[in-house]
Amino acid sequence: MNLAARLWTIAQPILRIPPQPFWRLAHRLALAQMGIGTGSHCDNSGERHVLRVLARILPPCPTLLDVGANRGQYTRLLATAFPTSTIHSLEPSPSTFELLTEHVSTIPNVRAHNIGLSRTTQVTSLYSDQAGSGLASLHNRRLDHLDISFDRTEAVTLHSLDRFCLDNNISHVHFMKLDVEGHELAVFEGAAALLQQDAISVVQFEFGGCNIHSRTYFQDFFDLLAPRFDLFRVLPYTLYPISHYRETDEVFVTTNYVAFSRARVNTRLAA
Repeated sequence: MNLAARLWTIAQPILRIPPQPFWRLAHRLALAQMGIGTGSHCDNSGERHVLRVLARILPPCPTLLDVGANRGQYTRLLATAFPTSTIHSLEPSPSTFELLTEHVSTIPNVRAHNIGLSRTTQVTSLYSDQAGSGLASLHNRRLDHLDISFDRTEAVTLHSLDRFCLDNNISHVHFMKLDVEGHELAVFEGAAALLQQDAISVVQFEFGGCNIHSRTYFQDFFDLLAPRFDLFRVLPYTLYPISHYRETDEVFVTTNYVAFSRARVNTRLAA
């Protein structure tokens, strides 16, 4: 019996002592230290650290996309961090778009668009629990266990990212943030031409509970992006490289990831 097996044999009686609530708490704390499950809170998720990284690597006048902008909270952060950029802020909900335009109307480098992104151009339903909700999704989520009902719908217009960039004369996206509540993979699939041309330098996206309802997995993102991008999980104060796919990455709580194009970014500077 090797040393590790011996230690495990000795430890088993001790490890059985704490009740399951203790281990659930320990598990949650461990995930938080790994940046897993903290993606909903900008102040402690590491998103501000990503902005500091971007400040080192982006050109003086970058083109930035905030996809799923909601009321423009993150758009305003981008505008403050990159005052000489051009920011395209996309929000498909007509009611939320009104709030977005109110919040960004005085920022000269922001262009607001009342559309969402997907694989193709289409008109479809957006589901939400209330007007202006940050949970609004193209997938009719089942959140009964949280006492949340998605009983509100709006008709929304979607385009592919390839089409959006063509229509708006965007030849290169220097940074794109995706917060589209489970529809992220479809957005990437609608950017096939841009990805093939290495025309996206950096992209930040969420993975979590929404992906249960869109039936997408972290493996899907890794397989699509890893050939051209270096992937990192966003921790509160740093970035953790994801060089290989592991089944343990399939944790369905909101987590931020960032991907850097190997053709466009010196990842050593980024990390």
